[in-house]
Amino acid sequence: MSITRSCLVVLPAAAVLLSSCGADDGPDRVTGVDWQVTSVGDQNFDAPEQATTRLTLGASSFTGASGCVHFSGNVTWHGSGDSATVTLTDLQTTVEGDCGPADRYNADQLTDILGTPDLRWTVDDSASLREFRLWDSDSPRRSIRFSG
Repeated sequence: MSITRSCLVVLPAAAVLLSSCGADDGPDRVTGVDWQVTSVGDQNFDAPEQATTRLTLGASSFTGASGCVHFSGNVTWHGSGDSATVTLTDLQTTVEGDCGPADRYNADQLTDILGTPDLRWTVDDSASLREFRLWDSDSPRRSIRFSG
């Protein structure tokens, strides 16, 4: 099993991905991927929520969506190896159409964690379905898991 630090990119469900990541900008295995959220904290997402709850990271920006709630902002990658972190800033959210309570709740949970400075991250690409994780180093239970 190969676990490596990586960076995060977010992209709305219907949007086209952002710029790719160079070697100095962040891990190629994490950027440009339409990551599906599988859990936030201790809460697992069921299949319908996974299909509509996504994040895509680029070298300097990200996009994401939870159903009708779309979010975007800027990304800054810091450090490398075990000390690598990522900071997402200038977070903006928009609501498209009629939004259910679950979409808003999931989006609030995601954006709360994504707004944390210096998130730690890992990516495991040893299996056919890659796994990506972001977490708050001060509170590891505040985490987001993705597959892609």
